[in-house]
Amino acid sequence: MFRHTFAINYLRNGGNIAFLQQILGHSSIETTRMYLHITSEDLQQNFDDFCTLDNAKRKGIKLKM
Repeated sequence: MFRHTFAINYLRNGGNIAFLQQILGHSSIETTRMYLHITSEDLQQNFDDFCTLDNAKRKGIKLKM
């Protein structure tokens, strides 16, 4: 349970899954993925954080079409 909680919180705080694989000592990224139970809220937050259009609007960047 601790490893699952650590893995999820590591990613939620901006950690990289490839680094997490090394931290957990997994030889395969697929093994690391089994530890992750990403919720729809996690997906929405990640999208909000990295959406190019929204970030450009927040920074006042005008996009040309």
